[in-house]
Amino acid sequence: DEDPISESDDPDSGALMGKDGTKWSVLEAGGCKGRAAARNVFKERVGVKPYIKNRVSDEYTAWKEFISEPILNTILKYTNKFAKEKLKVDLNLTSVELEAFIAIQYARGFYGKHLPVKLLWANHTGINIFQEIMSRNRFSLIKRCFAFDDRVSRRSGMIASADVFYPIREVFDI
Repeated sequence: DEDPISESDDPDSGALMGKDGTKWSVLEAGGCKGRAAARNVFKERVGVKPYIKNRVSDEYTAWKEFISEPILNTILKYTNKFAKEKLKVDLNLTSVELEAFIAIQYARGFYGKHLPVKLLWANHTGINIFQEIMSRNRFSLIKRCFAFDDRVSRRSGMIASADVFYPIREVFDI
């Protein structure tokens, strides 16, 4: 494997040559002459804003700033509704269990989202924390029912919309 960028044949040119033959110029920092336009000057202080700093104390409260109670309640409502109406199962999913399900999904992304669920819960090769949080069958059922909107009505054609974000619109607008 070659380095995709190499020094140009002409050492005095100050240019780099890409694998495909593209010649790239090297610019020195601060090489811009004159004063920057006022619209290009960043005036806000950097860092965590005070109103967030007072509300966030750990990873969980930071996550809750993005995934609020109204969002969780909407997902909870439609997930339970889909299970009852389409699968004829009383899921009885709670907000605590929904948060645990989402946490497992995050962890699956870390360990490899393409790993089969069976493998993650296997006794010898599985990851212990998954088994401790919830059973594989319960996880699979929640995954099958998980919904951001009324999937039953949408699929049956009762709701016609040209909005391509319709399946997540209600959660997106919260």
